[in-house]
Formats: sequence, structure tokens, C-alpha cells
Amino acid sequence: MGRPPALALLLLALVLAGCGETTEDAPRPPDPDLTEVDSPVREAVARARIAVLQAPGSADTWGQLGMVLDAHAFAEDAGTCYRRATTLDAGAWRWPYFEALCRTDAPPDELVPLLKRALAVNPAHPPILLNLALQQLRSGHPSEAQRTWTRVLELHPNDPHARHGLARIALERKDHNTARSHLERAVATAPAFREAWALLARVCDESQDPSRATYARTRAESLTSDFPIQDPALDAIETLGTGRMHLVRRGRRALMAGDAPRALSLFEKAKAIRDGTDIEIEMGRALVKGGRATAGIQILNRAVKDAPGHVPARRALGVVMLHVGRRDEALAHLLQVIHADPDDLAIRVPAAAALLAAKRPREALDILAPFERKSADHPPGADLLAWSLATRPEAELRDGPRALRIVLALGDAGHPNDPRVLELRAAALAACGRFEEATAAVDRLLGSPGLDPAFVRVLTERRDLYRQRRLWLQRP
Repeated sequence: MGRPPALALLLLALVLAGCGETTEDAPRPPDPDLTEVDSPVREAVARARIAVLQAPGSADTWGQLGMVLDAHAFAEDAGTCYRRATTLDAGAWRWPYFEALCRTDAPPDELVPLLKRALAVNPAHPPILLNLALQQLRSGHPSEAQRTWTRVLELHPNDPHARHGLARIALERKDHNTARSHLERAVATAPAFREAWALLARVCDESQDPSRATYARTRAESLTSDFPIQDPALDAIETLGTGRMHLVRRGRRALMAGDAPRALSLFEKAKAIRDGTDIEIEMGRALVKGGRATAGIQILNRAVKDAPGHVPARRALGVVMLHVGRRDEALAHLLQVIHADPDDLAIRVPAAAALLAAKRPREALDILAPFERKSADHPPGADLLAWSLATRPEAELRDGPRALRIVLALGDAGHPNDPRVLELRAAALAACGRFEEATAAVDRLLGSPGLDPAFVRVLTERRDLYRQRRLWLQRP
């Protein structure tokens, strides 16, 4: 006979542990439905439950079970375990803190006491303060949140999350100078803080600094991931995750943080549990970002060959090909993606830019056409479409009235003073033959503070053309 499977032995131990003597009022540990999870997850939960059943009076075993459940997104059951651990050890700060963080859907009035309890035991732990301030603000107490964020700055003067929080309060009070001061320091400390860049753009818009607003908005749009509060204490939970999807999520976070080797290691662990096209895509991206483009492209090519109809694999391969300069091959894949998934608007912008570079403007305009109806939701696509319609050298492709409609929609979307919108407006007006208005738009743009001198020279040359009732056009 072969050796019994590890999971079967664990289940037997779980039954035997449950038959032992327990305290009369000791609650039973949660028993979540694990039928849809991977075997490593079932084994990890079974081991942690055995430990609780064997030592029901131990706060550590209850807390450990909560962490295992938390790591695999069983938030409600994890919260139950954390509460029991707090009951058994009122002097521990981790259990109420972890409970507050896992109960993301709970009202702030329930979370604030948990965070305050953790803070009373560990008053110098900034992540507790940062999370407490967020819940205080959510519960409608901005003055309390302001005091809490200020306490963080007393411990760490450059903390970007505290400065972002204080900027939010200052902006609500229309104190734009204070808000901007905090946000400028936040993005200087944390250039990947997307939310801070977005808020800085809003502050600059409201304080009439369109040039800085445009730059901040561009930076925000270039970032694709959030900038969470960093807390080494949570690493203890993160490392307990053993399921395939958990490893994939960790790998994606590592890749977004720029740690390609760690991302690749996590994806390989996920592949060992169960291979699939999704893992090949992630591994291909990680290899490319880690400087091993040839190996990454080989994996993505294999994924596309094995599953020709798998749109995400073809999309990933096209984007990578574009990244490494293999434009024609990239376009072959990206155009198939657009045909297979017309609603994927995000891929249309890089595909259209590549078509324009390949001197295929008519195809590019066809790909960009959907942005005419969705200007407010997709400014980059609307921008490229309007600019092409207004400034293409081929007369049969130019359409000034259409370009102007798109530009006006962008302005109505909340960015009428954005220098790029003003630049587009001038080009569209000129393409309509309204040269006096185009000249006035350039004059207004030249009045924006902080313009780059080289850009000022370009605008001045365009204005001279408009004054002569001549178009500025792209080179063929």
C-alpha cells in the first residue's frame, strides 16, 4: 500500500483533535468551505485548525488560524479568530489591528475602537495611526483624523500617506496652499503614489496652475497600481498564503513594485500548483521586465501558439513586442486583439500610435473612432484622435469640425484650462478655418505659467502660421 496523502492524515488528526477534552465554553474554530481552493490551502487551514483544537486557550493558535484564513481571503472567519485571540490576550496589539484591516466592509464606527485598542498597546507604530486616521475621516471626524495624521508626521516627517491625508482635509477647507505643500512633498517622497498625483492635479486646477496640473495628471495616468500603506507586520500574513491565486497576486504586486526576480519566483510556485496560460502570461511579463526579453517573448509565443484564441495572451505578446521595438509583429497581434475584443479601448491607443508611426494613418483613425463618443472617459484616446484629425498632412483625412467636437467634449469633462486641451483647441479651430480664434487660443495658452521654453517657441511658430491663415501640419 502507498503512503496516505498528507491531506488525509491532516483530516484524521483534525477529527482526533476534535474528540479531545475542551473547555466547556470554548468556541469551535471556524470551518470554512474549502471545496473550491487548492490542496495547499486546505492543508494549511487544516493544520491551523488542529492547533486551535489542541490548545483552545491559546491566543497565539487562534491568531495563527486567523492569519492563515486572512491570507486566503476568508475575511469573516479570520475576524472571528482575531476576536477570540484578543479575548484570550488583551495585551496583544496585533489581533485587534489585524481584525480591523481584514474587515474592509465594516462601518468605521466598528473599526475605530479596534485600531485605538491596538494603538494603546503600540503607540509608535505609524501604520496603525495611518489606518486609524482613514477610518476617522470616513466616520465624519476630520479634526480627529487631522490630529492623527499630524502624530504620524511627528514620528516620520516625510510620510507620504500622512501628507496626502492632511492635503485632503486642507482641500475640503479650500486651503489650496497647504494642500499643495503637503502633496508636493508626498510625491517627492513617493513618486509612485498615484492618488497623490491625482489630488495634486485637482489642487493645481482649482488654484489656476494648468501647467503643473497637466504634469500631475499625466503622472497619475501613467501609474497603474495603488500605493498602499506599507507595514512589515502584515508580511507575516502575506507569507502564509499558499494558494495558486494568492501567489499570482503576490507576484503581480512584486512586479508592479519593480521586483521582477521575486515576481518570477512567486509565479513559478503558482505554476507548480497548476500550470495554465494565465501563469505563462505573468511569467513572460516578469522575464521581460527583468531584462530577459527573449525568454519572455518565447514563453508568450508558446502561450499564443497553444491557445490562439486566448485574447489576454495575444494582448500581452503584442504589448511586449511593442515595448522591445518589434512594431510590425506587435501590430499583427494587437489588431487581432482589437478584432476579438472591440471593447478593449485601452489597447487601441498604443496600437493607433504604432500604426501612425508605420505610416498607416487611415487604419489608425479607424481604430481611434470609438473615442469620439467616449472623450471624457478616455482622454488619451480622444487626444490622439483629435490631434490627428486636426493636423494630418493628408487633406482627405483632416476633419476640423469633428476634431473640435472632441476637444470641446474634453473641455466639458473638466479640463478647459489644461494646456494640452488649449493646444488641441487651437489646432482644431485652425482646421475649421477659424484662424482668429485659433490665434486667441494660442495666446491664452502662452499665458499659462511654467511653460517649457522650447514649447513656447513651438507655440509661437504655430501662432505665426495661424496669423497668416495657414495650418500647422504634421510631417508626412
